[in-house]
Amino acid sequence: MEPLIHFIIPFTVLILLGLRFKEALPLSLLALTPDLDVFFHVHRSPTHSIFILLVPFILLSPLVWKFKLQKYAVLAFLMLILHPLLDMFAGYTPIFWPLYDQSIWVIFGSTAKLGSIPNLTLNLKILTKPTIFTYSETFEGVLFTGQTAIISAILFILAIIKTKVRKLK
Repeated sequence: MEPLIHFIIPFTVLILLGLRFKEALPLSLLALTPDLDVFFHVHRSPTHSIFILLVPFILLSPLVWKFKLQKYAVLAFLMLILHPLLDMFAGYTPIFWPLYDQSIWVIFGSTAKLGSIPNLTLNLKILTKPTIFTYSETFEGVLFTGQTAIISAILFILAIIKTKVRKLK
């Protein structure tokens, strides 16, 4: 899934939950961090595992409690795990690694056939394959497509409208 959509979905969710722009922006950027694995030439690496993403929060929990940042810590963790959750719908993702050695891909969709006999089909498949992290010499990825740019623009406008309406109150 493209980085733009990985950013805009968490950003919009946080704004709709009532966070200010200055709070939502850095938390939303956290949703991009699992893809930093491409700089190490391994995509969908352990950085896409909920358990691996939980480690820094466990290690930082004493500071979180000391400075009373529990709300932001929970939101930050949710933004991080949103990334592999979204990726599960775009390809095999090692979301439960190392406790589960299979990568998961959820295929979900629906089709409609209109004709003499209308037909509506719902498709849900959960595929698994062994998790194997492979090194790649080069990496090429789509940053955004036309579809995700339009969806992102709509979500961003929605977030801006929500922010402006909140200021009017």
